[in-house]
Amino acid sequence: MEVKKEMSVVAFVFMLFVVCTAEDQLDSGYIFTSPRSIKTGANNQLELCRFGAVEEGIVKVKLFYSESYNGNETLAQEEEFTLEKGKRCTFFDFFVNAIDIDNVYYGRLQINGSIDGECISGSDKVNFSPSKENIYLIQTDKPLYKPGQTVLFRVLKLDKQLRPSSDEGDIGEVYIEDPKGTRLYQWKRIHLGKGIKQLEFQLADEPVLGNWRITVWNNNVTESETFEVKEYVLPKYDVTIKFPPYVLANEEIISVEVCTK
Repeated sequence: MEVKKEMSVVAFVFMLFVVCTAEDQLDSGYIFTSPRSIKTGANNQLELCRFGAVEEGIVKVKLFYSESYNGNETLAQEEEFTLEKGKRCTFFDFFVNAIDIDNVYYGRLQINGSIDGECISGSDKVNFSPSKENIYLIQTDKPLYKPGQTVLFRVLKLDKQLRPSSDEGDIGEVYIEDPKGTRLYQWKRIHLGKGIKQLEFQLADEPVLGNWRITVWNNNVTESETFEVKEYVLPKYDVTIKFPPYVLANEEIISVEVCTK
């Protein structure tokens, strides 16, 4: 099963080193992490971890976007955070207002700050994606089926933090499409007990072969997963065993030759 993709928590990391004058401070440094895909209209969790000296400081986070490759950057969001003395790792909730991401060519996240009188800075490119209240994960019991087999699958409802959702509300619709786009099975108003629901259906004896699709639709949010249906048989092979022409009665080991094709 392919894990999705847009619900990613891939982080970019860059090192931010303090410019120091004392040789004993050269080992101080910082790692700043952020989601590669910034959610608009929602909080995004950022993290700054320090090693070496852990003093008080201030970090300012700015988010820019541009509508063209060589266009001017627009400041989308700016926020300042305080770093406590002695606290090695600090998490920030960085709220980003809604942006018309269809017209955005690229985004850039930048940090600037001061820790114990020394300056730090860094930036990297980011993407934008709309915020979703819930994410639906679809899992089949296997990726490949033969005609006539039963397809078992389950739908798991996750919250923004990719944890099982405590909301036990209904799902609007779940439906199955064959490779031609024909809808063959559907379930409406599916109730999720503890954020999960298991369903099944049986393939016909002569179904359309290829990639089938399972789709979940709820409140204008759509998630889908594919599986393959094809005819396959176990590979055939021959095994030939060659014995010696004769064996002595007192032989302890008998050598034979085994060939397969």
